[in-house]
Amino acid sequence: MQLAEEKGLFILFTSNDLPDQGGYWAISDRDNGDVFPGYRNSHYLTAPGEEAAITYWSDLLGGLVERDAPFDIVLAWSIVNEQWMFTDQPPLNLESGEVTTKTGIYDMADPANKREMVIDATRSYFAAVAEVIDQYDPFGLVTSGFFAPQFPNATGIGGTWYVDTAPLVEDSALDFFDFHAYPGEDIPLAQIAENFGLPADKPVIMGEYGAFGARFPDVDNAAINVQNWVAESCALGFGGWLYWEFAHADPSVGDVTWALSDLDNFLLDQLAPINQPDPCTPTIEDANLAHGGTATASQSLPHQPASAAIDGDPTTQWGAGDGPTQWIEIDLGSPEEIGRIQLTVAQFPKGLTRHLIDVDGVRVWAFEDDTTESQILEFIPESPITGQVIRVTTIFGPSWVAWKEILILSD
Repeated sequence: MQLAEEKGLFILFTSNDLPDQGGYWAISDRDNGDVFPGYRNSHYLTAPGEEAAITYWSDLLGGLVERDAPFDIVLAWSIVNEQWMFTDQPPLNLESGEVTTKTGIYDMADPANKREMVIDATRSYFAAVAEVIDQYDPFGLVTSGFFAPQFPNATGIGGTWYVDTAPLVEDSALDFFDFHAYPGEDIPLAQIAENFGLPADKPVIMGEYGAFGARFPDVDNAAINVQNWVAESCALGFGGWLYWEFAHADPSVGDVTWALSDLDNFLLDQLAPINQPDPCTPTIEDANLAHGGTATASQSLPHQPASAAIDGDPTTQWGAGDGPTQWIEIDLGSPEEIGRIQLTVAQFPKGLTRHLIDVDGVRVWAFEDDTTESQILEFIPESPITGQVIRVTTIFGPSWVAWKEILILSD
């Protein structure tokens, strides 16, 4: 906090959980049993769990006051980086009986009443911690982070973790909302925003967003998607953005994003306000020639048209709805110099496939190997090819023919 004050920076502090040290979990777990098995479900639903949070935040902020910490540099205090509970543990996985929590008695046979149980407890928890923060930092803002709920639009985000934010948007002690959303999810951003419960009367930031390397193996495409993601979010109610991450993480983490500092600060330069004054207006020129073209296919499923393979959105795909032989063809509109062609696989199950690429009717590449979902296939000719119509034909494979994305690049 002192360093931030010296450098003119502001900090959004967030607590990922109760710390392992300090005895806070011993407080939180006092009511553990068959109905409350411990950890998050107990922590948010029981009175001891809320008491543990009050004690923790009082100790933390009181210690900072004793050390004359400069509270003026705090943008906000985030109660939890990402708030969620377990759907596969009691009491959320119970389908009968009554459960008594810190806020009342709830019928587990009634889905609406079970949802009310979670919202009542979460509101109480946030209000209790917000009151503590106000005692030590009367001018401080209070928020909490969330990833997207799984309803009303079905999504795999969060797995077995339960999140419900729409009722909190309507009524909670939070001063603003910190909703996390990454490009390349299994549903588009507009549906993610609907799951969050947007629009909101209070301010909303996207406290985590970024381009995962597994989703965007090309940094140029990552930069374009990141800028477009933020620009789209502006119309959905987001008013601030925090990119994840600045410095590259250990690759063993498994979900590493392109860091702002990667490749000599490439993304940092692209997103810097001096180069992109308005985050709602993208400034990067799209290098994918396919985006200016049109796509047709041998056949398509109703909700997976050929155009979905060149729309720049990795959450959509073209699907033929049948096995080989099938083809997709992209007309660039005019002859262009082609330096690379990248194809993102949409395939289940994995297995041996054979794909052919023709440019203006001339065979330029044949690929035969084992492939799997989201794998990137790349064709780089020895020297650029000039052409207008690119056809990708799948003549062998274990699944229905489909492509998530096809990039045609000049370099």
